[in-house]
Amino acid sequence: MGAAIAKPRLFIYGAGGHAKIVIETIKRQGRHNIVGLLDDDPREKGRELLGCQVLGGQEILDELQTAGVHRCFVAIGNNGARRQKSEDLLNMGFELVSVIDPTAIILSGVFIGPGTLVLGYSYVGVDVRLGQACILSISCSVGHDCSLGDYTHLAPGVRLGGNVNIGEESFLGLGAVVLPGVHIGRRVTVGAGAAVTRDLPDDVVAAGVPAEILHRKPGRE
Repeated sequence: MGAAIAKPRLFIYGAGGHAKIVIETIKRQGRHNIVGLLDDDPREKGRELLGCQVLGGQEILDELQTAGVHRCFVAIGNNGARRQKSEDLLNMGFELVSVIDPTAIILSGVFIGPGTLVLGYSYVGVDVRLGQACILSISCSVGHDCSLGDYTHLAPGVRLGGNVNIGEESFLGLGAVVLPGVHIGRRVTVGAGAAVTRDLPDDVVAAGVPAEILHRKPGRE
């Protein structure tokens, strides 16, 4: 019998509630060893979360690179903050890895961007494109030929019909439904339980059945 091949090592950036889900999913996937967590709050250093210790913040990134730890996952739920941290790490030469629960169903022709999380019992149909560092929460369903922009987040139970297009940094709340062929713009927030039956422009908040625009987000033209 040959020696067991060591799994690649990675660190997780973020030490909050979302990180708990990521830790468990990485363990279930079984492809990486977690060396520890990083968090920018100095008060978190030394704390243990599900057997993983918070090693520090960005000040130890050089140390991790020197130790040969080049892979990472950004466990930050907020889309904008996840984008900023992901891009910072990429610029430093780190590699974002995707994490997919073994119970997720991924059909043929699917592209999954680096740093994306697909949680348990989710379904991703044929020829779907998931951008960089997206989050598909528990029991999401993404129909054929959909496209999710970078840093989008689908909350638990979201249902997308076929050929839905969602712009970057958008968030769809618990149980939201989007009808086939609908286009949702960038940085859109869709409320829990909403039914999106028509296109939504960039930078709006929408809710209801059918979903109606409640207001535009501040600071956007």
